Amino acid sequence: MMPNNSIKLTNDERVNLIVAYIDRHLQNPTCCHINLDSLSNAACLSHFHLSRIFKSYMGESIHQYIKRLRLENAAKRLYYSKDSIQGIAESCTYNSSFGV
Repeated sequence: MMPNNSIKLTNDERVNLIVAYIDRHLQNPTCCHINLDSLSNAACLSHFHLSRIFKSYMGESIHQYIKRLRLENAAKRLYYSKDSIQGIAESCTYNSSFGV
């Protein structure tokens, strides 16, 4: 997951690492829940520092980023697949088809 020389990573590399981590885990939501602890551990940064760096690079908070990706994924599947709304909602980790 994290290279041995993780302390020497630049902020660009850390943000790229976090984006890749989020993408991997959003594709397989049953494996584990994405939270600030797991992201902080992956980046070897404190919660505060990670949140600040991520927002400065991405223009949105980690929570907003994850929420947007989940919504975009659900919208694409609604448009392009024949899956049921309930099935799409569940696979995109929404608790119901009526809420976020």
